[in-house]
Amino acid sequence: MINQLQLVSGYKLDGKYGESFNRLATAVFGIDFRDWYEKGFWSDRYVCHSYVDGKKVIANVSTYKMDMVIAGEQKTAIQIGTVMTDPAYRGNGLAAKLMLTVLAQYERSADFTFLFANESVRDFYPKFGFRVQPESRFSIAVSHGNASNTIGMKQLHPATMPEDLQLILGIFSKRKLSPILDVIHTEPLLSFYCLSEFCENIYYLQPLHSIAIFRIVEGTLHLYDVIRSHDFPFRRLMDYLGRSDIQKVVFHFTPDFKDLKPVAERKQQSGNTNMLFVKSITDPFPETFTIPILAHS
Repeated sequence: MINQLQLVSGYKLDGKYGESFNRLATAVFGIDFRDWYEKGFWSDRYVCHSYVDGKKVIANVSTYKMDMVIAGEQKTAIQIGTVMTDPAYRGNGLAAKLMLTVLAQYERSADFTFLFANESVRDFYPKFGFRVQPESRFSIAVSHGNASNTIGMKQLHPATMPEDLQLILGIFSKRKLSPILDVIHTEPLLSFYCLSEFCENIYYLQPLHSIAIFRIVEGTLHLYDVIRSHDFPFRRLMDYLGRSDIQKVVFHFTPDFKDLKPVAERKQQSGNTNMLFVKSITDPFPETFTIPILAHS
């Protein structure tokens, strides 16, 4: 039966295998791609590579082609994601075969390849030349008190209001890039998070013409991204986001505010925490960094 499987790639949800792919992604990861696809954000940068049994997708490795700015230099990268196998077909090496196929196809067209995965597959990816690349956890203690300026701060609802999503993507397309580490051509990934996981955590700071994506959990302000149309200091941001109960800010990207010197600690690499795996001839990253969480595929 395994010998009769067909390898297919490049399809989307409206294709012959799309619904089957989506069912498998929902079953394995709890991810539903339908809204993202139906609203036109599944671009050609995201490519599925799958084994199918008849019309059923039973294993998959997806690729996302993007660029990164690292230490002022633009590099091409391939991000691997949605690596999954139907439980009934596991133990046949299908994910390994797909990995080899994908790496052979893309490796020469990128400066490096990377992916995120947890401790349960720590021993799997090194078989293909990947190594664990420690990321940093940036944070800073704060005592700003209550926000002094909430006028012009508006919560956005991109999942239900298309104009809000277009505002976010418009600012993102013209944003100030960080020379330390930033991502390019990731609008489809940003839109996915805006439509799903972070759809209720996005705010437009009108006087700054910028977007802040954040949550406050037990006295910690988790900043997932600050999409800036221009450079401004961190204290200006906290004029809007500060609260008396906030004692700490954690950055889920590499911050480059000129008035900020955050603490950089090595991220924990255990349990369900996603680790960064990189395949590259040379180390492309600086000593302290974190890839923006909203650029994970």
